[in-house]
Amino acid sequence: MTDQQQVYARALARVKFPPRCDALKFANDMICRAQYRPALPLTPKQHKYLCSTVVRFGRQINGLLVEAARKELARIAAEEKTA
Repeated sequence: MTDQQQVYARALARVKFPPRCDALKFANDMICRAQYRPALPLTPKQHKYLCSTVVRFGRQINGLLVEAARKELARIAAEEKTA
């Protein structure tokens, strides 16, 4: 994981997820991975979902992190269009 991805995962650790949320299992996996296995890289799809989860729960996360995740999602979308 990159440093930015670890910051996103740690931010998700403070989020209160609603019951039966589809992102809860993924977020827990990212939190554990950031704490115990940070050398393990994320796939591009995992990175995209991590950023979208940060944006989705943006009201509970620092605004600067949410804005950085939005920019990253825009960059990923631009790359997908050109590819």
